[in-house]
Amino acid sequence: MAGTNPQFAAYAPDPAERHAPVIAVVAEATEDDAPALAELQARARGGSADEWTDRIHRALRGERSLVVSGEAVGYASAAYLPAHPADGAPAGHYLTGVTVDAAWRRRGLARLLTRRRMEWAWERDSTVWCFVSARNRASLDLHRELGFVQVEFGASFQGIGFAGGKGWLLRADRPQPPPPDLAGTSRESLPEHHGPGPGPISTCDATTPTRRPPSAHDASAREAPRPGDPAEPGVRPQPLTEA
Repeated sequence: MAGTNPQFAAYAPDPAERHAPVIAVVAEATEDDAPALAELQARARGGSADEWTDRIHRALRGERSLVVSGEAVGYASAAYLPAHPADGAPAGHYLTGVTVDAAWRRRGLARLLTRRRMEWAWERDSTVWCFVSARNRASLDLHRELGFVQVEFGASFQGIGFAGGKGWLLRADRPQPPPPDLAGTSRESLPEHHGPGPGPISTCDATTPTRRPPSAHDASAREAPRPGDPAEPGVRPQPLTEA
């Protein structure tokens, strides 16, 4: 039954009580973060902290990993993965996992970690990929809200199977740049209007879409390894689950 797997957040699209969003600082995870992140992963996904410590150390050498600073209550990773012909998963930059501590869910942390990884991937390619268990409805909703679309339904992607069923391969394309700034166009450069019909756009009518400046609470991360970097070990990720 959806929502009963302890690895997934309980599915509640319209909860009776909503937590207030938190102001969080997201930073590049380091080897020093591994013990706390291992405890987080063990609580959320099962297994021992020792097992997770080893896996996190390996991942840090080949993936771009983010952590919510201060208290390690959120952890997420992304990596370039080669094509996997056996299940049809294409080569590309993938979101390879996100975990939020149970006590800190529904406060916007998973969304923040996902958006930051999407931006990182879009700096390197026009498309970002991920795969999500069909039973993880909370994660599917989150990714749909952030612009992901369903591409293919299958038992595994990138060689990773889904516990208890199948999952979706998702993609999100980099947004197109905004249209040219008409507000800065001089009246002399606008085409002269003759005859009936509406005239050219006046400079006072034109507006320019703007992007929200980066939050003061967002920390810049160092450059992650690019495809083909010798330091990239090609570690396969765990299935993306909202834990």
